[in-house]
Amino acid sequence: MRRLPLILMMLLMAWASACTNKAQGHYDSGIALDNKGDFDGGIEEYTKAIEADPRFVKAYINRGIDREQKYQFDAAVADLSKAIELDPFNLQAHMSRGASRLRTKDLDGAVADYTKLIEIDTRKMAQPAYYRNRAIVYRAQQKPDLAAADESKAVEIQKTP
Repeated sequence: MRRLPLILMMLLMAWASACTNKAQGHYDSGIALDNKGDFDGGIEEYTKAIEADPRFVKAYINRGIDREQKYQFDAAVADLSKAIELDPFNLQAHMSRGASRLRTKDLDGAVADYTKLIEIDTRKMAQPAYYRNRAIVYRAQQKPDLAAADESKAVEIQKTP
């Protein structure tokens, strides 16, 4: 009787591992299809990866990016929002969602994503891009002073060794 919980735990771990492997296989297939320019196929494979592992952040991100390539910006925002829900500090998810929000004219949402990127990027390696992207949105919002400040900040960061 003592072994029953141990056996159940081992079976559960084996099942979880099989789901993860299946999800990874679909994810890898999605990348291969993306590399061929087959974004519809990529979306299908990422969907299967998500079905196998609903917490697979990279699958949500890549499906969102593929949907953006297909001009399905609202669906892209939904996928990228799910990725951010699962991993709030994922830089790629915020960057891609900011771009999709800009394309859907959700300018306040795009500013929020780029602002969040600036806050959470502890390495500060890509911050000039975040400031430049936010400046683009500020220009679209007719806020030239904020845009100019972000452009200056991007230049300042690039000059810093």
